[in-house]
Amino acid sequence: MLCAGLLGLAGRQARVATAEARNATVPPVTRDEPGGLIHLDALVLDPSGKPVSGLRQEDFTILDKGVPARILSFHASDGTSARTEPPSRLILVIDDIDIPPQMPDLLSDDHVAVEHYLLKNGGHLARPVSVYLINDRGLWTLQHPAGDGNAMTHDLVHSQLNLVRSFAPRPMTEANSGVALHDNAAMAALKSIGQIATEERRKPGRKLMVWVGPGVSIGTGLYRMGEALDDTPETTTRENLDTIWWFSLLLREARIVLYTFTVGENDPRAPSGLSEKYESGVLAGGKIDRPKANYMSRDRKVLALNSGGLVIDGSFAILDQIESCVREADTFYTLTFDPAHAESLDEHHDLKVQLNKPELTARTTAAYFDQPWHAIDRYPAAHSMTVKQLELMLAESRFDSDAGNARQLSSAELSERLGGTRLSAMVATVRGKRTREALRILADASAFLAPPADEIPTTAPPDPDAQSRMLSMAAEYLTTTIHKLPNYVAKQTTVRYQETPQLRWGLKNTEYEPLHAIDTLSATVFYRDGSEVAEQQKHTRRSEQTARSLLVTYGAFGPVLTGAMDAIALRADPRLAPTWHRWEQGAAGPIAVFRYAIPAAISRYQAEACCLPDGDGKTAFQHYVGYHGEIAINPQDGTVVRLTLSADPKSTTPIALSGILVEYGPVEIGGATYLCPVRSISMMRSRAQLEAFEWDESFLTYGPYATMLNEVEFSDYRLFRGTARILPGFIAPPDDK
Repeated sequence: MLCAGLLGLAGRQARVATAEARNATVPPVTRDEPGGLIHLDALVLDPSGKPVSGLRQEDFTILDKGVPARILSFHASDGTSARTEPPSRLILVIDDIDIPPQMPDLLSDDHVAVEHYLLKNGGHLARPVSVYLINDRGLWTLQHPAGDGNAMTHDLVHSQLNLVRSFAPRPMTEANSGVALHDNAAMAALKSIGQIATEERRKPGRKLMVWVGPGVSIGTGLYRMGEALDDTPETTTRENLDTIWWFSLLLREARIVLYTFTVGENDPRAPSGLSEKYESGVLAGGKIDRPKANYMSRDRKVLALNSGGLVIDGSFAILDQIESCVREADTFYTLTFDPAHAESLDEHHDLKVQLNKPELTARTTAAYFDQPWHAIDRYPAAHSMTVKQLELMLAESRFDSDAGNARQLSSAELSERLGGTRLSAMVATVRGKRTREALRILADASAFLAPPADEIPTTAPPDPDAQSRMLSMAAEYLTTTIHKLPNYVAKQTTVRYQETPQLRWGLKNTEYEPLHAIDTLSATVFYRDGSEVAEQQKHTRRSEQTARSLLVTYGAFGPVLTGAMDAIALRADPRLAPTWHRWEQGAAGPIAVFRYAIPAAISRYQAEACCLPDGDGKTAFQHYVGYHGEIAINPQDGTVVRLTLSADPKSTTPIALSGILVEYGPVEIGGATYLCPVRSISMMRSRAQLEAFEWDESFLTYGPYATMLNEVEFSDYRLFRGTARILPGFIAPPDDK
């Protein structure tokens, strides 16, 4: 599912939007920008092991494969000050699965410790607590309110729990030759933890998961005596690696810190240094392009260390250890950054949070898997060229096949704007429908760029007084003349283009497809009293992708000019006033082009995207952002002939580009000539949503960037007049009075 989005002026109808955005749950609009794609919760400890508060962003350095990464957002939590997120949750997991009958103490010790914790302070818990039990029959949970320790203890003591997941044998099928299969103890527990974490992924805030249970050679320990640790069958390597990726992503995005208590671990032959050897998620020295992912990489100890948690010695009192974990709940730091550029798929990156105070240490997520498609740039990369180089390429490929020429154009991107007579000449000379469409898409995607240098007149810039007069005339036009437009009707024809990003994700394999037409539709647009109203749009060409993600453009008839009005209104402020940029050659003479920029602090421009992968995936992103653009003015009368607005998001998540361009031209309506929209281009580049699936659990996460583009043309302008008809044979209803 592609990320949907919109861009608009607050309180106006000037927007670039998607269909999904209209059905999204929109949060309160804020001027705070989101952070980066990689989200870390870091616990900072002093030499005595006590959490440290009061640090600032400049005290931290994130090392991504040893290279400092730019911190995009920072938040300090100390457990006392007002916060914008809920308090850290505590998840207690009692692991009783596969414990031998001759070891009853292992079953009682962890239960008693959890019960004692729940009964502290008279059963009034200071934070939300969830309790799960894993035994040979399945995964169970308590359903009482998370703050009522007394009720939770009662149900735990009397085994009044609700079944979440059954460990019953799998149904017999032809595939398993009539043998009923069970997951082994380790896999059953691992799937249970995955299910709990997947549910927690949908909830905000940081969570501490305390996993209490037996260790190596007992219960859910993954290691079995007699099995070679470094000899993983080739057929299971891909499965192991997929699971490692899934857990790595899940625990980080669910903001779960895992603490594991290996109660009763008593195998002297357990491999020393197991956690360190497999901490990276693959065998030490293993390369991701030829992974040697051993099943031991999914051991509970490895998962704990990779999450920023701890492997705790079970020789101490369990209750004391639970309380020591809880003391790490509220004082922590949240940092985000964007991934480094990945040279290959599934690139493993070690992470470290470093402090500028050497006596302090930090625990956080140990690693993540990077992908080339995490970056904003197109993947695979496009070939950049100038308009002149494009002309030469088309001349050399004039007699090639239509499909070959279209592929060549689709792999390119322009560094200059292509339009006007130059584009018309190219379209007239190339052969083939596919080539002409690819050329049109290439030109539309360049609409926000500056024209080639040979198209820019060498006329000297106007003096400051002349520039001021042009802006004053434009202000008069925008505030007075535009509001005198008559009520009219126009036909709106929209061609929608969409890019399909290349993706390798587990068993999913999607090949890259450049911008291509997915829908053509028409609508009648009414302009009445300064407002735009569009009737239901009719599709004339539609693909399966249309129903999944659409960019909808509306508001080109005047409201979008509000962005220019705000900029010109600030012309007396030297810090914010539009600035002279260049001359351009228009159809009827020279055009004066000014640049403007509105900062986020005073912006009325909203950037929205549907949807964020959090929760149920229906919550829209909505923030005020700064924006910039160009105003092309007729220097003779101040009329605006072209306008662009582009958002300035501070972060790459989830929107990298969003903007709208409107071209205005003379249109005859009711015997008079007016300046009205004749063409519009809207573009958005935003992250897709991916469904990360493993076993029978899944959650949403950010995926590659994808571009959506709409080309809109307006035609058939005419006056809007109300009509009335007298229908014969009408009989008034009887008066009931």
